[in-house]
Amino acid sequence: MSKLRLSVSRLGRYGNCPRKYFYQFESPLPQLTDYPLLAGVVIHRHIWWMHKEPAKPRPFYYETKTKAIGAWFHRWREELDEATREGLLRERTPFRDKRYARIGLICVARYWDGAVRLPPPLQRESRYSTAILPGVTLTGTFDQLRQVSLPYIAKHRPDLIVAGRLRDGYDPVVIVDFKTGADDYDIWSRRHFRRDPTLMEEVRAQFDLHENLQATTYTFLYERTTGRKPVGFVWWHLRSGRTFFTYRGEEDYQTLYGVIHHFLENVQAESFPKNVDRHCQWCVYLEACRENRCFLLSYPEAPPGTDEAAEIPRIVPATVGRVPFTQLRLRFGTARRKAARPAAVAPEPTAALAPIVLPGNLPWHALPPEEELKLRNNPDAGKQPA
Repeated sequence: MSKLRLSVSRLGRYGNCPRKYFYQFESPLPQLTDYPLLAGVVIHRHIWWMHKEPAKPRPFYYETKTKAIGAWFHRWREELDEATREGLLRERTPFRDKRYARIGLICVARYWDGAVRLPPPLQRESRYSTAILPGVTLTGTFDQLRQVSLPYIAKHRPDLIVAGRLRDGYDPVVIVDFKTGADDYDIWSRRHFRRDPTLMEEVRAQFDLHENLQATTYTFLYERTTGRKPVGFVWWHLRSGRTFFTYRGEEDYQTLYGVIHHFLENVQAESFPKNVDRHCQWCVYLEACRENRCFLLSYPEAPPGTDEAAEIPRIVPATVGRVPFTQLRLRFGTARRKAARPAAVAPEPTAALAPIVLPGNLPWHALPPEEELKLRNNPDAGKQPA
């Protein structure tokens, strides 16, 4: 695993679903996107542009908030068209075009209101990296690095103020990360909690804020790169304009080390199992995950054994193809014979999409013994002609 660059997105993706990680980072498939992901990227890019130095001194590159919003709509349309042309956004609809344009409007307007009176960030979209093992580099890109005052530090980290000064080994800065999703960490605004949440309900609602890997990784990267610690990490929720403060210590680094070692050991072993759950509904690699099997739809009906007419499950055709097999893998597991595929109902035509073609022998596939033996004797047999 020489020259491997790790990031929060790689580590988090593998932890959430190893199979999705494989399709995104290890397979020849393009890195597909969806509306939330694309909107998040474009909003981040637009905020970066807002801080571009203008010809005349003023808080932002754009003269007014109205112009900043107008530029956002233009940028969003361009990015949507480009993602569609490249086949990265597979299910585009006019309704979602407008919906996420509106979300971007809200984020840009709230960021303008919250940042227009602040000093400009010290850094924006700055990349930090450090070697953690031979051939393995940990990297991350901070949305912003902002300086904070002693009163701010005294309020959020009173343990860092000694004799009216910031403790040695710390810089008066916070790492800022923008979030464009719907949820934030304000428990009082969450509809699924009562008006009078218990203390533990509040703790549970914010557990991942104070444990998540992103704040830990970015704090670790800043410390390893500069030799000093930041005061904290600020989670800036753009839809509401509210920020949430957290910080990390040495104990949190142990969690990061454990995640990194787990990742390296399992990726090297080519272990990419599916983690099937409700989150699969929004996965951009859902079609590839099903591979070349048809989808199945079941409809609500009475319990089995009743006289009511049963609903016939619907077969939805697959949009993924697989080549027979590619080339010999580096490791051989115990060969398994695969059962013959049962006959399926003839598929119905669906909307045309660019076909997805997967390699034949993915890490979780085992070739029939006769094919494996053929490849052992002639490793070039399975390669596709140029």
